[in-house]
Amino acid sequence: MSLPSSLHGGALFGLCLLLAFPAAASSARLSADQVKLLGIATARAERAATVPVSRLPAEIVMPLDGVRTVSVPFAGTVLAVRVDDGATVKAGQVLASLQSRDFLAAQAELRRAQIDASLAQRQSARDASLLAEGIIARTRAEESRARADDASARLVQFRDSMGDAAAAQGAPGEYVLRAPQDGRVLRRMLAPGQGANALDSAFVIARDGGMDVQFQVPATLRAALRPGLGVAMEDGTRGEVTAVSAMADAGSQSLRLRARLAPDAVWAIGQRTSLRLDIPAPADAVAVPASAVLPDGEHAMLLTVQGDRYTAVRVERLGADGERAVVRGAVPAGATVVTRGASALKPLLGE
Repeated sequence: MSLPSSLHGGALFGLCLLLAFPAAASSARLSADQVKLLGIATARAERAATVPVSRLPAEIVMPLDGVRTVSVPFAGTVLAVRVDDGATVKAGQVLASLQSRDFLAAQAELRRAQIDASLAQRQSARDASLLAEGIIARTRAEESRARADDASARLVQFRDSMGDAAAAQGAPGEYVLRAPQDGRVLRRMLAPGQGANALDSAFVIARDGGMDVQFQVPATLRAALRPGLGVAMEDGTRGEVTAVSAMADAGSQSLRLRARLAPDAVWAIGQRTSLRLDIPAPADAVAVPASAVLPDGEHAMLLTVQGDRYTAVRVERLGADGERAVVRGAVPAGATVVTRGASALKPLLGE
């Protein structure tokens, strides 16, 4: 009986292999020639320290610590803005200048408070001298001391009310906002000519030293989540989990986590991306090349090698990234698994 002319080469070899093994076998022996013709390559399974949870939705956010908001202390009109988003600033650097009728009035109140405090202090000192000479009663000296203390307290209150505003060398009522710390301007909310109300946010400044990423993780992984776990961004930037939410989102059944990225991260605040979270692996988990894992219905399968015997082993796929997969099953660390040629070999094992 002759074979059809279309059946030759690799197809003929595959047919010969299929005839060489029992149809229901879950393992089989291969000769060196068969291994070579199938192009089989192998690797050793390694003990897995972590399980990669990949493609988690994430957003770059401002860090919670080291961030200062500069507010407008007095309502007024913005005269000039000296820095923009992304600028690096030093503590005390001028950020913007404004002109304000309220600031002008506050300056007058401050001067009055300074005069009152100075007069009260001098009067208290004179009365203390008169008391020492026995000229006045102690009660009078104590009243002078109390008035001086009250005037000093009101002066401190007026100074505190000036906030970050500092008088500018310009028109009456003009003041400047200065940077409260070294850092980088994350957000500018003022523009020249704009009106600003008291306590409006003007700038957000963060100390240099990294940014945060916020991401969602299925609530089913809660037991494995803790601060200190590693994350990897799409560009390879590494980070570390700093906080794990104690409450799951009712709709998505996910938990919100926050991680601090390395100082050299080049992401922008508000940018959406995805990341990989590395969680602790079970004691019996092993890592293998991703190409070694074959689909097996709702499960997964590895083809292990012992000598010349190849065996199909069902495993549980725990996680994977682009290069490796982490599985759990009857495959110990150190076992040899098929990484290339597994798809051609699988039918020969009756799987």
